[in-house]
Amino acid sequence: MIDISAGLAPDLLYICNASAVGCEIHHHKIPIADETATAAQEFNLEPLVVALNGGNDYELLFTIPAIDYEKIAAQEQISILGYITDRESGCYFETGNGKIEIK
Repeated sequence: MIDISAGLAPDLLYICNASAVGCEIHHHKIPIADETATAAQEFNLEPLVVALNGGNDYELLFTIPAIDYEKIAAQEQISILGYITDRESGCYFETGNGKIEIK
């Protein structure tokens, strides 16, 4: 578990590197507050890019074993973004049009 202080993408990579695992994150699962989307658009920024790279969100990012998925799946306060893979699979962001490696 880590707080999202550097941004979702960098902090996710930190967890994956520290745990020697990979991941696949789904773009449509990333929650973006209306205020964030509005502010991003005012600055001609893509809200999803801001969500992935902006920091100091005061949110926690964590992983759980797949066997425990059902324990948290119905929790409204928890957003399930994707899943952990083996290290050799790498870290990817699924965009709907393909995958982009997170580096």
